[in-house]
Amino acid sequence: MQRIRVQQIKITAGSQLEQNQQDRGSFQNNYIACNLCDQIMQENVYQIHIKMCEQQIKNGNLFEQECQQCGLIIIKLYYNDHLDICEANCWIQVKCPYCFIAVFKVDLKDHISKCSFFLNQQQKEKEGIQNCAVCLEDVIENKSQLNCSHIFHQDCINNWLILHRNCPICKKTQDK
Repeated sequence: MQRIRVQQIKITAGSQLEQNQQDRGSFQNNYIACNLCDQIMQENVYQIHIKMCEQQIKNGNLFEQECQQCGLIIIKLYYNDHLDICEANCWIQVKCPYCFIAVFKVDLKDHISKCSFFLNQQQKEKEGIQNCAVCLEDVIENKSQLNCSHIFHQDCINNWLILHRNCPICKKTQDK
């Protein structure tokens, strides 16, 4: 582990601070700039600040970085969470999970509400039609239900259970 030497830089305040010191009596006019982060602080908090800077150097996730979308300074640990809610990030393109058409993230909810594939899937669910997880076709006839309550085509699930002894959806072990 590399040890970082911190150089103390003392900055004396100008005549305005000297005037304030005379008014307050206890005000210190010596300031120190941290060599790690360039922040200027009073001398009495310098040692605490240096310990915090060293902790940030040890833990790379605590560094701040600029969001490339909106320009805000974000702690690296929370950068991905910020991208989920970043207003500037809503103009990236994503794919609709139903029809796989590329749309802007900001328009995705509106697109899904009008997506014919989504509406068709919703209608099938209202009618009680489910998809077979093995062949991905609608299960209308020749249904077979496992003891975990999942429904498949009889032929599909029989062929599946010859190779596997578990449900293709929930992985629960099935009895013969």
